[in-house]
Amino acid sequence: MRSIGADVHKRITVLCVLEENGEFRRSRVATTREGLAEVFGELAPGKILMEASTVSAWVAEVAEKAGLETVVADPNYVAMYGERNRRVKTDDRDAMALAVACRTGTYRAVYRPSAAERAVRREVGQRATLVRLRTCAINHVRANLLAEGISVAKGDTPR
Repeated sequence: MRSIGADVHKRITVLCVLEENGEFRRSRVATTREGLAEVFGELAPGKILMEASTVSAWVAEVAEKAGLETVVADPNYVAMYGERNRRVKTDDRDAMALAVACRTGTYRAVYRPSAAERAVRREVGQRATLVRLRTCAINHVRANLLAEGISVAKGDTPR
């Protein structure tokens, strides 16, 4: 089975394919659903390893729909990168290290929340942001009024 390392970024994903015979192939693809689905479909069947990130959830879903066994790994697990020299860090080397880790099983998989769980987390996060913004706006208005000698009583938001 081929092992694939995917170094996923906002605009470009660097792929390193480790074939069964030990040969490496590298490619770059736009980090879009359409671009990744096309490339992943050509690589299936196989196993792909990528680091957990902001976009890894939907990229992993695209890979699974294309027929790839998908693993999202903890990016802080140092053993996954083997003998990597930090002074010479490139996307190509990261993708190669991920492909090798995928082949050898040297990674620590992370929990992957379902689409429903991610939707709830987004909603809770958005609400928390709105509450912080509202608090900041109230404090700003109070500070400006106080600067003019007007004191506003503390209380609930409508007051």
